Amino acid sequence: MDSPWHGNRESVYAAIRELGAKNEANWATGRRLSPPKGTVGVGGADFDYNLKAIVGDEYLRSLRRGTTPQEALVAAAAAGTEAVVKWNVHVVKGRACFGGRHELRLWEGAGASRAEDVHYSFLAACRAAGVETP
Repeated sequence: MDSPWHGNRESVYAAIRELGAKNEANWATGRRLSPPKGTVGVGGADFDYNLKAIVGDEYLRSLRRGTTPQEALVAAAAAGTEAVVKWNVHVVKGRACFGGRHELRLWEGAGASRAEDVHYSFLAACRAAGVETP
């Protein structure tokens, strides 16, 4: 991570670790809410947490490659949008719902919105550590 945007490496790493811990908690909650194998899931509560984790993974991956937080946001938003599109096309077909399949579909901008949440959470952790970001 040789990006020039940070001056205090350890503080940035601490912010990345904090974000990584939140991300692992999202994956764990998504797994807990997922339907057991061989059953039909009802609703999509698990995907909300999985989407946060997918976006968080891409954001962290980008930061670890040395990109700026803004560049990581762009990559995470693209990954989130792709995940939502896949959900709307494929996964919705295998879920039960009460009113109709349209209830399970997500707005395609939901992935980008989750990416912004991750981005602002990271910036807040950096500010708390005293790191100035671009």
